[in-house]
Amino acid sequence: MLKVIHTADIHLDSPFSLGNAETSALRREELREMFRRLCRYIGEQKADLVLIAGDLFDRKFVTKNTVDLVVRELAALPDVRFVITPGNHDY
Repeated sequence: MLKVIHTADIHLDSPFSLGNAETSALRREELREMFRRLCRYIGEQKADLVLIAGDLFDRKFVTKNTVDLVVRELAALPDVRFVITPGNHDY
């Protein structure tokens, strides 16, 4: 049986401009940690396919460190196929 995991609207590196700089930075780190935990879950569940249906990133605010994190986490799951469709916040 094929095991599929679906997620969307993660918005990594969202600016969270309504909060102060410290709170915004903390929230961005929480999102990165959530993505790391999601990838661990994908591995634990031995998923065959992961669909990320839009807005993995948040426009021009994405840092190289965050892109490196995503690449590293996905590369750590070589047996999983990922389909990432761009959303209106992806660049």
